[in-house]
Amino acid sequence: MPWACGKGDQVLKQLVVSLGRMAAASVAMIGLAVPMNATVLGTFNDRTAWSTSLTGVTTADFNETMASGTYQLYSNATGYTSGVLNFLGLSTLPNPSNPSSQTYELKRFDDGTAKWLVGPSWVNSSQDTRLVINLSNAATAFGIDIASSVAGISYQITVLSPSPEAFTVTSAPLAPATTFFGVRTDAAISQVVIRMVSSSSGHPVNGDESRFDNASTGFFSAATAPPSETPETSTIIYGATGIFLLAWTRRRRTRS
Repeated sequence: MPWACGKGDQVLKQLVVSLGRMAAASVAMIGLAVPMNATVLGTFNDRTAWSTSLTGVTTADFNETMASGTYQLYSNATGYTSGVLNFLGLSTLPNPSNPSSQTYELKRFDDGTAKWLVGPSWVNSSQDTRLVINLSNAATAFGIDIASSVAGISYQITVLSPSPEAFTVTSAPLAPATTFFGVRTDAAISQVVIRMVSSSSGHPVNGDESRFDNASTGFFSAATAPPSETPETSTIIYGATGIFLLAWTRRRRTRS
């Protein structure tokens, strides 16, 4: 039987049709609700604070057995892998016409006080010496202890999640003392790149080394995930259904 032709019924009919269209649009937009670029939710210089509310934390501590004062080289395109982390030490910029000219420098080193992953030593400002860390577990948090062969070196740390975000760690201490850098994001981190940069101490200079320990990844627990700003489809559908039932009840009463 056709809908009643009263003015009030026509308004309700239009409202129900509009809400139905909103519900359909919401269903279509569900796949677009995921952010395209990550948001950095915080950086930390304290490991305990960084690890609060994280789950699934894993750490590469480079403590495989080796004699004091010895080192193990990983100066190649494969680098060193520990668990979900792969480390590459890139010591020069390759010739654009010859990508194979890229050179590598990376080693594990036991200096008698601790075991380190030692990145490429500084050459000069024209060479992009850097430690590249690739993450294979889609972690949303990364942290690492940083030291130097001399006091006062600063570092630029670029986090890809998926777009690059750059941070600076100033005045890393002389090993075995370390400083901590940690970051949390709301999307998977695919790569972290660490570079020496100039500092007020006059370093780095040719031969300065970066040292790393306890590289960690983790995930936010569900309780700390930011709430969605997109209304749930069920909420819109329930609202439309409620309005329809009110209209149907009003129409039945009018007819009786």
